[in-house]
Amino acid sequence: MSRAPSSASAAGGAAPSPASRASPAGSGPAAGAPSRGASGTGAGAGAGVGVAAPSPHHATHFSAHAAHAGHAGHVAATIHTRDAAACEWIIVVSLRTPMDNSVARIKEVRERWKLDTIVLDAGHGGKDPGALGPRGTKEKDIALDIVKRVGLLLEKNTKLKVVYTRQEDVFIPLWKRTKIANESNGKVFLSIHLNGSPNQSVYGFETYLLRPGKTEDAIEVASRENEVIKFEEKTENRYKDLTGEGLIMATVAQSIFMKESEELAAMIQEEMAKKIKSKNRGVKQAGFHVLIGASMPNILVEAGYLTNRNEEKNLRNAKYRQSIASCIYKAIVKFRYSREQYLAEN
Repeated sequence: MSRAPSSASAAGGAAPSPASRASPAGSGPAAGAPSRGASGTGAGAGAGVGVAAPSPHHATHFSAHAAHAGHAGHVAATIHTRDAAACEWIIVVSLRTPMDNSVARIKEVRERWKLDTIVLDAGHGGKDPGALGPRGTKEKDIALDIVKRVGLLLEKNTKLKVVYTRQEDVFIPLWKRTKIANESNGKVFLSIHLNGSPNQSVYGFETYLLRPGKTEDAIEVASRENEVIKFEEKTENRYKDLTGEGLIMATVAQSIFMKESEELAAMIQEEMAKKIKSKNRGVKQAGFHVLIGASMPNILVEAGYLTNRNEEKNLRNAKYRQSIASCIYKAIVKFRYSREQYLAEN
């Protein structure tokens, strides 16, 4: 800042006339004081904070301009005081962002959130068979078959990029599944499983969100699915904090995607309820390790109970599995459309 005992500003212009010296309303302690000389530079939205000195004997002028890195924004500040000994100032700050930059920024955000990649995860695999049916049907086989059917529908009928955590009968650790999803820049992570229960009369389909379980059956399902970690050779204490407060913190970290996860889960249940002749068990929540760490909307579908003899029979039928895949596919397309509509409107 330069200080000069001159009545003219350091920029060479004349001192502001009394008619142009009014402080902005509500601009600080000087809001109700007599006019003292404030001016601003820059176009666009502005913000002013002012305090004034009463003496007209001396004048000081200060201007500052700064560009915000990466956004070419414009910040301008002009300060005037009328007394070298005064400690009161008038400050006016104007902020401006070029319109073309705003449009480019909007396009960039839309592209980032555009649903262009979906990650399909077939539960279990390899040395981990998952749930077993009375006739020996393995969860890992049915889950992989349904995943491949969903993927094929998406690849044939949409421009979505489909990423698979596994396409063969191989064992993939839980932590690696979400790692694959994140590294592939997935926009949705969908894990498909089949359920099991000691009570063989239980049947139906349900979809889960990552949250601490509220009901005993939800907690039991998550516990069974999480048992896969016993097949992992070196867990390196990777899962030790995924209970109690640790699980709560993990769900909080993913809460930004919870609303979208809930919407997709509801759409899948709705579509399956239309075609699948089984019980709609609704959308539930539980602490599934496989969902932890996914930086995108994420859900886990339990497409039926293999431990129920009638449901196992249905799940062994290719047409029945195709119907399940078709329902999941339709829900994904519906979810994608709703998300693109939201981006277009906002």
